[in-house]
Amino acid sequence: KDTGIPLGQYIKKRVLHRTAIELKKSGSSIKEISDNFGFTDQFYFANTFKKYYGVQPSVYRKSNII
Repeated sequence: KDTGIPLGQYIKKRVLHRTAIELKKSGSSIKEISDNFGFTDQFYFANTFKKYYGVQPSVYRKSNII
């Protein structure tokens, strides 16, 4: 209610933000990150991540995007 977006969207936004941090700071594989954050598979995670950030997780990891 305080954020102005539905709870489900807020949770998804926060989870994707945490995955972005993990992609930059950890040496974990994309599959490990997707598993650790509760995604059903890495392909679903990659598609969801791309919808939010505009690039695949592997591209994001290599980029200077913060």
